[in-house]
Amino acid sequence: MWKWIVGVLVLGLLVCVGVLSGGGWYAFQQWRAEQQVKLEAEQAQALASEQVARQEAERAQRVDLVTTGRAAVAAGDDRAVIDAFGDVLTGDPANTEALLARGRAYAHTDQLALAESDLRELVRLKGEDKEGWESLAWVLGRQGNDAEAEDALDHVLKLDPENAKALRDRANARFRTGDSAGAREDADRACKLGLADGCTLSERLSGMR
Repeated sequence: MWKWIVGVLVLGLLVCVGVLSGGGWYAFQQWRAEQQVKLEAEQAQALASEQVARQEAERAQRVDLVTTGRAAVAAGDDRAVIDAFGDVLTGDPANTEALLARGRAYAHTDQLALAESDLRELVRLKGEDKEGWESLAWVLGRQGNDAEAEDALDHVLKLDPENAKALRDRANARFRTGDSAGAREDADRACKLGLADGCTLSERLSGMR
């Protein structure tokens, strides 16, 4: 009888040990999974913080470059303008201020194809940029592309209908493309707006009738 009782007690003890061992293993696995999740969350947070810090540093650097570029524009240093705003555009290709400044600097240094590329991108991104259209028209005119220069000046005059210089320039472009009537009309309007060059051009075109 006592052997049977001992056997039952031993069996019960073994069962308890097994349950405790199994529960401990399960608890350990759960703890390890929680630690893994926590570690991954910390790594993701650290990565996000690092990315934000890097973006802030890049933004600060671009601000410095823009400041340098503006100073170069004020000083008339086209080479420095091209360098500074070129660096800005490397990090921010859609920066319209940089596109305008570098485009004009390229034009001033007779790098007309590069100027045209920057200025076309500018007006594509910001179609209401009057200065961009004016600069593009000038570059196209210098390249002898009067039809497209006229189109660019159309945009200028849509934005600023009383722009006498744009009217004078479009009169010249129209004359070179064979539109004598349109050229005289633009020259007359420029003259009426008080532009001396417009009056001179109007008189010259009137003498060609």
